[in-house]
Amino acid sequence: MSKLHLLLYASRISPAVEDVLELTIKDILRISAKRNAACAVTGILIAYRGWFIQALEGPKAAVSQRFNAISRDPRHQDLLLLGQGPTLARVFGNWSMCSSVLSQKDQSVLEILGRKPSFDPSAYPVAKVFQLLTTVAEGQRIAVDVVG
Repeated sequence: MSKLHLLLYASRISPAVEDVLELTIKDILRISAKRNAACAVTGILIAYRGWFIQALEGPKAAVSQRFNAISRDPRHQDLLLLGQGPTLARVFGNWSMCSSVLSQKDQSVLEILGRKPSFDPSAYPVAKVFQLLTTVAEGQRIAVDVVG
């Protein structure tokens, strides 16, 4: 049995931070990168149309601990656990945490979810949400490779 655990969740972005979303994500990224690195958790966080969607991976106890901390964070509302379970390998292992704010300019990425008038992560199969996150992560990896 794998010692790695993968957890996918979505949460509504608190209205208090929607107007400063870019700064909020930078703050989350700065703090999470340190905390996650200390407990061997890696992952990705995206923001889109009022929602955060995140994958966390690592030792099960550490992933659960990070998820519990997120559930108490006032920047997140209405947490939805989309899926979790053992995984054989890290998918987001390049980062203790990476993030992206998606917009309509990211149409090729968003096509993964199909065209719907509203966005509700719980309405999509977990595999589609996971595919969205891995596609964004691949784009982040390519950008890092090109820049640095």
